Formats: sequence, structure tokens, C-alpha cells
Amino acid sequence: MAINKNVQIERLEVFPPEDTTAENTNKAHASIMVVSTITFTGTGQNSSDVDLPLVNTTSKVLYYYSDEANGTKTSVVGEEELVQTVANAVWS
Repeated sequence: MAINKNVQIERLEVFPPEDTTAENTNKAHASIMVVSTITFTGTGQNSSDVDLPLVNTTSKVLYYYSDEANGTKTSVVGEEELVQTVANAVWS
């Protein structure tokens, strides 16, 4: 069975920094919550496709640092284009 995956961004929410005096921490930078709907559909080539489509809503929060201790900034390269655009604007 072949499965197709489609990701639709529902919304992006930007939260202000919690503490701008906490230098080099995530608290000093805005965070971004990404809410998406992921839909899995079958190709119709197999009888097990009757279980599809499967729809799931997910959310995740992106922080400025992926590793605060080492000062590693979060990479958004694997994210949807809209998420990359917003993250680059907010964290520039």
C-alpha cells in the first residue's frame, strides 16, 4: 500500500520573550507554536486503503536555541516554507 502525506499549517502563534534580561537563553527570545493538520491518504491500489484517510492535528513549539547549554540555534530547514519565513523574521 502506498501512502501519501499532506501537511497543512493551521496557524502559527508567536509568543514574546519571558525574560529579556536572561541572555543566551530561550527565555530571552520569542517562541513559535506551529499547529498543523497532517492527512494520510492511500492511492486506492490496495484493499487496506479503506482505513484511510487518516487525519491528525499536531502542535509543536520552536525555541530560539535547540541546545541552550552549547548555544546551538534551532534550524528550521526541515520545516514548511511558511514556518521558515516566520522564524527567520521573528529571530532575525
